[in-house]
Amino acid sequence: MEQTLFTRADLMKRWSCSRRYIEELEKNGVITRVGLSKILYPISQIREVELSEEPSPTLAVVRSLKEENSRLKKQNEYFKKSIAELSKALYEI
Repeated sequence: MEQTLFTRADLMKRWSCSRRYIEELEKNGVITRVGLSKILYPISQIREVELSEEPSPTLAVVRSLKEENSRLKKQNEYFKKSIAELSKALYEI
């Protein structure tokens, strides 16, 4: 009988990857846990990832995206402050 649910440890062994990588996949919505007391992932999602034509992100790509995200957050904060200051100046006129 085929295994239908996999633990995180099973996936780490199956994909030769780290726990953190699996957590990142989960965080990004690539895989989701089954709502049981243990952390389990259904075989359907595992197969979908394995058969996907998209290459899995490398560590370099993940780091690059995190850096870009950080830069964009800072830029967003700067623009929010600028808009707030401009709004305040307009209302004072």
